[in-house]
Amino acid sequence: MRTELLREFVVLANYGNFHVAAEKLFISQPTLSNHVKALESELGFELFDRTCNNELTAAGSILLDGARSALSSIDAAVEDCRRLLATEPSPYPPVRLSVFASRDRVYSALEALCPFPYTYPKYEMRKPLLYDFVQDRTDIMCAYHLDRFPDLKVEVDQMGLHQAYFGKDTCAIAVKASNPLAKGEMTRERLRGAKIAILSSSEFVYWKLFLLDALGSDLDLAFYPFSIETPDNLRTFDLKDMLLVAPTVMIDEFFACRSDYIAHGIIDGEPLLISESIVWRPSDDNPNIERIVALLLESATASEVS
Repeated sequence: MRTELLREFVVLANYGNFHVAAEKLFISQPTLSNHVKALESELGFELFDRTCNNELTAAGSILLDGARSALSSIDAAVEDCRRLLATEPSPYPPVRLSVFASRDRVYSALEALCPFPYTYPKYEMRKPLLYDFVQDRTDIMCAYHLDRFPDLKVEVDQMGLHQAYFGKDTCAIAVKASNPLAKGEMTRERLRGAKIAILSSSEFVYWKLFLLDALGSDLDLAFYPFSIETPDNLRTFDLKDMLLVAPTVMIDEFFACRSDYIAHGIIDGEPLLISESIVWRPSDDNPNIERIVALLLESATASEVS
């Protein structure tokens, strides 16, 4: 069971309102609703009574007490580990992670489970995917699935890097509220002929192929590259008459909170999923790299099973 789902459940139970809880969690309301449904499906019982102002069910009340206790214990244990590491510094430098995909899953797993020091290098969107490895700025990278791109796999092998399947990440579509596609349920047929913005000119070809795989190659989609320096520039980015398809966590962070934009997380009644890879440079000088990779792969496996 993913701890982030339990944390979202506790916040929702505290506020008793999906809209308010989603704002406190900095995610969209549909995303929160989908996460609660996924948790209920995993548990096999309902946590909220949808017919009675989303009040907790009897089972939900019991789980709330247990979740609060469990999360408190986890947080306390992690804090104890950090204090221990602070008094007994690691003989190895912090592991550097470049996270382009599954950001919420990676951040949550490391925050909750990782006792080893790590850091996140500055993310430059205009650079080629493996640029940070070339410049020795990163040790681990979470990115899109490399099996789809033989040329990138060749580069990975030539650089002495390792890579593995890292599960799937949910994506969402951001669209201006004035766009006709903002209203109603999103379907692939409604996307026919749509204009899609891609925010990295250096990764344009790769993202185009990914989106064609995910959405369909028969929809006459038009793709347009836009170069932005950092993700923070998305806070003021104007899509005009285009759509942006990106990981849900990015859409939630930069568009779901904007009143002039609508975020669609479901297409044809299902989540939009994109496969991913984790890439790392093995190092005898820092065994924590392999340890963190193993931790993240275990977290990804548990997430897919759930």
